[in-house]
Amino acid sequence: MKTTIVKAIRQVMKAEGKPMTPREIYYHVVQEGLYDFGAKDPVSVVGSQIRKHCLGKDAKSYSDSKFFQGVGNNRYQLLPDPIYEPRTARIDEDNVQPPSEQQTAPDQRSDNGGAQDGGSAKRTIILAIKEVMQSHGKPMTVQQVYDAIVSRSLYSFKANQPVHVVRSQIRRHCFDLDFPSAADLKHFECRGKHRYYVLPRPVKQKSKLSKVGANTDVEKIAEKQTQVESRDKPSRDKVFICYSHKDSKLLQRLHVHLKPLEKRGHIDWWDDTRIRPGAKWRDEIKRAIERTRVAVMLISADFLASEFIIDNELPPLLQAAASEGVMILPVIISPSRFEKTEGIHQFQAINPPSKPLKALDTNKREEIFVQVADAIDAAFYTE
Repeated sequence: MKTTIVKAIRQVMKAEGKPMTPREIYYHVVQEGLYDFGAKDPVSVVGSQIRKHCLGKDAKSYSDSKFFQGVGNNRYQLLPDPIYEPRTARIDEDNVQPPSEQQTAPDQRSDNGGAQDGGSAKRTIILAIKEVMQSHGKPMTVQQVYDAIVSRSLYSFKANQPVHVVRSQIRRHCFDLDFPSAADLKHFECRGKHRYYVLPRPVKQKSKLSKVGANTDVEKIAEKQTQVESRDKPSRDKVFICYSHKDSKLLQRLHVHLKPLEKRGHIDWWDDTRIRPGAKWRDEIKRAIERTRVAVMLISADFLASEFIIDNELPPLLQAAASEGVMILPVIISPSRFEKTEGIHQFQAINPPSKPLKALDTNKREEIFVQVADAIDAAFYTE
């Protein structure tokens, strides 16, 4: 008998016994068949239900019964016992008073400091973003928001890279994004890969990190942050497939199942079949690993016997999993010593070692590949 989504979340968290992200919880719920999701963005549904029953989170639509507790970095843990926490804050957008002319920070005004333009007051950048999102009626990318603001002349930008200003303001006021310059009043939420939408009502969410100094010009700060990010290590936006060449036939089937996600722009997968003739293959592999968000490992005895995999691919991937949350997704191809192999045995495999792909009939094998694709798709929803 299927259970409710909240019961499914609690069951997974109790079984795992450690803090988890909504994405990790969703993956386990689907793998164990605890709940059938009908939503297009099931990870957001899981996150929404957790926040609704999370201790210390208070909004008009949230529940008084709390089962979970936030532990930072978008991870949550199960409370030992449910707690009844009556709602105290009723944040109503209609009752949130805009700051006065003296209180309005320079970083949220137009170039003329909020002066009249053509008979109507210029909006703050936040109000412009909210107006665009509300009229659009569905999640938008930062570029789409910026284009709409400019086409409707809702805000006058003075920065050289105004798109990054929009990005910075959305992220500063985005629910569950916490960093030193984040604002306490949240107006937006993440909806899928690099898309955002306006919250029905503003939500107060105090940062747990130390605050930076007063933002006197957020456009300059955003530009500086962009310059720093461009010099930093590359973003993790790839699926890295780690396999033995002796398992190439099953790799090809995995390619088939990932193709729809690739065509929709949801993922960018990489394995050594994409190394171009004449390229420095070691450098290509290193660069791909540095950009990996999900590592699919096709586990077999040949995989574990490969010195190149064990010595060159596994160490950086396992380090990234430990320090940056990269998802390791083992798929058991054939019998091996996977459960006794240090470093990877602790990661939950898509299929149990007792049911390797090569022992399954074609239909069952294809079902496993569908689960792999679903898990990868879920991993690329922004948490």
